[in-house]
Amino acid sequence: MSLANGRNLRNNKTTALRSYQQKVFFLFIQFLFISVPTFSQQSISLCKTWKYISIIDSAGSPVKRVGENDFMKLTEDSNGKRFSYVLALEKIRAKGSWEINDSTLQFIYDPSSLLSSYIDIRSFKIILIDSLRLQIQEVTSGKTNRLRFNYTMHK
Repeated sequence: MSLANGRNLRNNKTTALRSYQQKVFFLFIQFLFISVPTFSQQSISLCKTWKYISIIDSAGSPVKRVGENDFMKLTEDSNGKRFSYVLALEKIRAKGSWEINDSTLQFIYDPSSLLSSYIDIRSFKIILIDSLRLQIQEVTSGKTNRLRFNYTMHK
C-alpha cells in the first residue's frame, strides 16, 4: 500500500468517526429536550387533590396529626394556579396561589388565611412526584428545613 493511500484511508476513518460522534451528540441533545419535563407538564401533574399521609421531621417523627379527611388541592385554570389545604385535627385551613421556580413549589397565602402574621410565602423543594405520590420538603432562606410532607393521590 502506498503512503498516499494509507493517509487517505486514515482520513476517511477519521471523517467517519467524526460523523458518527456528531450523530450520537445530536441524538443525545434530542433525548434531553424530549425527556426533561417542562414547568407546564409539572404543573399539570401537580394539579390534583392530594391526601396527606404524614408530616414528619428529619428523624421520621410526626410533627402534625393527619386525619382521613385532610387534603391539599392544587388547581390551574383561567383564574391562575390556586391551592387549598385542610388539616382538620390541627384546625389548619389555608388557601392562596402557587407557582414553581426551579423545582421549588411556592405557596403565596391569601391574606385571609395566613398561618401567622409573618408567613405569607412558603417554599417547598419537590423531592418526589409521580402519578400517585408527592413528597415535598420545606425550604427556608435557601436551606432545606427538616419538615417533610408526604401525600398520595386522593381517590
